[in-house]
Amino acid sequence: MIHEKLKELRKSRGITQEEMAAALHKSQNAYSIIELGKSKLDAELVPDVCKILNITPLDLFSNNSSSYVFNEKVENGYATYIQTVNATNIETLNLLKTELDEKNNTIKSLLNLLNNSK
Repeated sequence: MIHEKLKELRKSRGITQEEMAAALHKSQNAYSIIELGKSKLDAELVPDVCKILNITPLDLFSNNSSSYVFNEKVENGYATYIQTVNATNIETLNLLKTELDEKNNTIKSLLNLLNNSK
């Protein structure tokens, strides 16, 4: 079953459910349900799952568990993916902080204008 293979592949690469869920933009609980077979793996997640695990869709869906190749690129590929996600998140957070600071300054200016006009 696909959920068992997914769990096996994730564990073999030393990836936690929390890390996998975060990389897929899912909650740990939502991802856990997939691995338990209580929910199906969405087709739109397959490319991301394959990228994180450094496998092909054929590897994921084949019945032969020895058909996928383990190599050192798995860890490096996953680490690179996580670094990219983290860098993107940091950049987004910095942009949001800048925007929030600008809005706060505008609000302060407006409050000063209101207080001075009284």
